[in-house]
Amino acid sequence: LEQTANDLEQTANDLEQTANDLEQTANDLEQTANDLERTANDLEQTANDLNQTANDLERTANDLNQTANELERTANDLEQIANDLEQIANDLEQTANDLEQTANDLEQTAIELDQRATGASRTSAASSTFFR
Repeated sequence: LEQTANDLEQTANDLEQTANDLEQTANDLEQTANDLERTANDLEQTANDLNQTANDLERTANDLNQTANELERTANDLEQIANDLEQIANDLEQTANDLEQTANDLEQTAIELDQRATGASRTSAASSTFFR
C-alpha cells in the first residue's frame, strides 16, 4: 500500500510536471501565435506599402509616357519648323537671285539709256553744226 501511495505520489508529481510542461507549451504556443499575428500584420502593411509603391510607379510611368508623347509632338513640330525655315531660306535665296538679276537688268538698261542719250547728244550736236 505504501508502495502504491509512493507510486501515486510519483504519478501526481509527474502529472504536475506534465501540467507545468503543458502550461509552458501553451504559453510558448500563445507567444508564437502572437508573433505570427504581428508578422501577419507586418506582412499586410508591407503588402499595402508595395501596392502603394506599385500605384505610384504606375502613375509615374503614365506621366513619363505622357511626357514622351509630348516630346514626340514637340520634336515633330520642331522638324516642321526646321522644314519651314529651310523653305524660307530657299525662298530668300531665290528672291536674292531675282533681285540680283533685276539689278543687272537695270544696270544694262541704264547703260543702254546712257548710250542712247550720248548718241542723241552727238546727233543733236552734229545737227547744230550742220545748220550753222
